[in-house]
Amino acid sequence: MFGSLRTRLNLTLISNTCISTGIFRSRKMCGIVASLAQEPVVDVLLQGLQRLEYRGYDSAGVALIEPMGDGFTLAIEKHVGKVVNLANACHAQHFVSNLGIAHTRWATHGPPSDINAHPHTSSGLAIVHNGILENYKALKERLIEEGFVFKSDTDSEVLAHLIRHIQSIEPELKLEEAVTLALSQVRGAYGIAVIDQAHPNTLIGARRGSPLILGVGNDNFVLASDATAVVGEANKVIYLQDEDIVVCSRNNGKFEFKIKSMRSELEKVTLRADSEESLEHVVDESSKLNVDIRRSMKNNTKAQIVYRVMHDLTLSLDKIEKGGYEHFMLKEIMEQPTVLRDCLRGRISDEGHVKLAGITLMEEEFKNARRIIICGCGTSWHSALVGEYLIESLAKIPVEPIR
Repeated sequence: MFGSLRTRLNLTLISNTCISTGIFRSRKMCGIVASLAQEPVVDVLLQGLQRLEYRGYDSAGVALIEPMGDGFTLAIEKHVGKVVNLANACHAQHFVSNLGIAHTRWATHGPPSDINAHPHTSSGLAIVHNGILENYKALKERLIEEGFVFKSDTDSEVLAHLIRHIQSIEPELKLEEAVTLALSQVRGAYGIAVIDQAHPNTLIGARRGSPLILGVGNDNFVLASDATAVVGEANKVIYLQDEDIVVCSRNNGKFEFKIKSMRSELEKVTLRADSEESLEHVVDESSKLNVDIRRSMKNNTKAQIVYRVMHDLTLSLDKIEKGGYEHFMLKEIMEQPTVLRDCLRGRISDEGHVKLAGITLMEEEFKNARRIIICGCGTSWHSALVGEYLIESLAKIPVEPIR
């Protein structure tokens, strides 16, 4: 990674370092809260976001499936700044929806702004996403060719349009199947929640690398990236595993959920969006994106129902926040292996190549720089000291950590 930097450098990194990789920022992570319930969910979503504020964020938003006449419509509120700003905007709207998703964003692709804030939408479908989609640029280009218009700079919006595109070319697919198929086309880490105004009683979540928890109550479900958002809203929880997809539904007042594993099926899908396989036998009018999607369908990309252990949620909010450890410092120490593994997921290829989106976006700055300054405070400064040693020893480039 550093070989091409050996002769030139003149760069200042302002940190917690690695802006989009999160390697040195275990606490600064996006947050997800989603709920399907008998009662209005907007307060549950906002309370959940407030409990996730400790993770760090720059913007927040919600999407709700609101009743309108004889049907439903997708309502969106998202704002830069504190969750309280979002809460004030939501309360002014008097939302009554029983289904919604919410998110706190820490900017990676694109600066903090109302447009870049989550949720992202595509014709009545909304998605919130944690993680990084490594091949989003290739997918975005192909979706633009299909006529989709992008409003944000984010990688996450790609997934919303991709799901809609799959539904347009395969209208018989269930929503969960379209989501599964879309995920078969992406590379990287994700934790997502999806709602669609055409399915006002369905909430879908899926994860790979990024945590996602299902909270189960008597007449509600809560999906969240952290248990703190579930406490008080559910009495049982299920910790979803990698490549799990969960479908929560309400039918005639009855709440049901099913969990499927996409693991074995996604492993079968070798035709990714950046595949170089010859497509000469495909008719000219078929786009490569559509070919990849249909080939994935041929490979039977259908998730299989699995059973996950359901745990009683009896701990207090304070105890849950500490994960059962005596204090936060001990919790963070013990979580280091998991945090590092999750941070690197999607950033190291099967061939062992390192691909960091934040560095890719700043490639020219790196190439024309002569010096690196890494700014940090506390733990991030200690990480900067490690970075100084690694960069100078590997790339022979002057590095100065400051605090």
